[in-house]
Amino acid sequence: MIKTMIKTMTIDGYCFVEHMYRSRILHPAQFAVLDEWFHFITHEMPVQADLIVYLKATPSVVFERIKKRARSEEQCVPLSYLEDLHNLHENWLVKRTYAECPAPVLVLDADLDLSQISEEYRKSEHRILRTAVDVVMNSPNKLSPKKPITTSPIKIVKPLSF
Repeated sequence: MIKTMIKTMTIDGYCFVEHMYRSRILHPAQFAVLDEWFHFITHEMPVQADLIVYLKATPSVVFERIKKRARSEEQCVPLSYLEDLHNLHENWLVKRTYAECPAPVLVLDADLDLSQISEEYRKSEHRILRTAVDVVMNSPNKLSPKKPITTSPIKIVKPLSF
């Protein structure tokens, strides 16, 4: 089974909750409760990630997109908040200096013009699909994948027409 997740509890725990704690939005006692729940849930109900696709955008580009989008609920988001979250994601997913990263990371350039991001994805689509297929096909029971294997390129066959 292939699962695609936009945002996971892991990102919440390692980035968003951590940011609230570092920014003193969360009291240490509140953080301790959330952190305990995070560790309990991630250990008792683990979701195996086989590949993380990181859409990397610089905070200034994200900030400009927020302003251009002009959603009222986003207008109070300061650039400093985006910079802090960006640094947490970078330290976790790219530099690997903060927290354990649960899977290989494929970084896609999301600073590109929005019309070019689809092309950026298409360049990496093969690797994303190959990882997913390898995990499923090499799983002992096909429902609980354990390890990705890199093999020959995937061949996509169109279904037969009757």
